[in-house]
Amino acid sequence: MDRDPELFWYFEQSEASDYGGIREPRGSYNTDLAQNDLIAWKNAIELAVVVYEVTKSWPRAESYGLTSQTRRAAVSVAANIAEGQGRASKKEFLHFLHIAQGSLREVETHLVVARRVGLLDDSAFSRATHACMHSRKPLRGLINHLNEDRTGGR
Repeated sequence: MDRDPELFWYFEQSEASDYGGIREPRGSYNTDLAQNDLIAWKNAIELAVVVYEVTKSWPRAESYGLTSQTRRAAVSVAANIAEGQGRASKKEFLHFLHIAQGSLREVETHLVVARRVGLLDDSAFSRATHACMHSRKPLRGLINHLNEDRTGGR
């Protein structure tokens, strides 16, 4: 089955990447850790940095439009992971992780629009989408882990 290259969230996770510093999710997460101990948070910070870098060249006319929306959504991924980590319960943590996951999908959508309207070239689009993929996997792993913990799966 041929996949639309813009639907990058369906790509296989096994593809190689030269995106530095990315690691697989840990086998176990602990809610006593600080957010900066979480791979999901670290990768989300890297995503925000990449998004800021690839949006620097966008036209000034987009400052309050797509540029702002894309940047805010990217920062929201890491911010919601951090806020959830600081909450008192796993249920609240999961709630904020799901918000982070939604923000990640928002970033992905903004990148597709930016590419289609000519704001992103193929290289910048590829770099940003790889950062999205590397954020998604540990975030999903953290959500799965906390869901298993809540239901007694581990």
